[in-house]
Amino acid sequence: MSKLNKTQIYAIRWLANQGTTQERIAAELDLNIEQVIKTLEKYGSSDKSNAIEEKQSPVKQSSMITETSGKRTKNVAIMTKEASEQHDAARHKTQTVNNNENSIFRPKSNG
Repeated sequence: MSKLNKTQIYAIRWLANQGTTQERIAAELDLNIEQVIKTLEKYGSSDKSNAIEEKQSPVKQSSMITETSGKRTKNVAIMTKEASEQHDAARHKTQTVNNNENSIFRPKSNG
């Protein structure tokens, strides 16, 4: 038996996680059934019940850059890509009302 490389070990664990039988794994990877069994015993079969739950907490990050990178002075305001996307999405939701007609003085012509 030859030593398995990391790619083969990963493939064995992945296929076992997907529910593939040990015989099928050995046939697909051109390995002995003993190599597959020993690998799964050593690294454990990656059952979904043993998987660690991953939770993502929302990260509050300002979408505007408000300080310089060098001296950290707070005299700038730069819109990032995310801020621009948020603004573009919000622009379609709001309606602009043009009330300038009532504000413009139009003298009557005495013609």
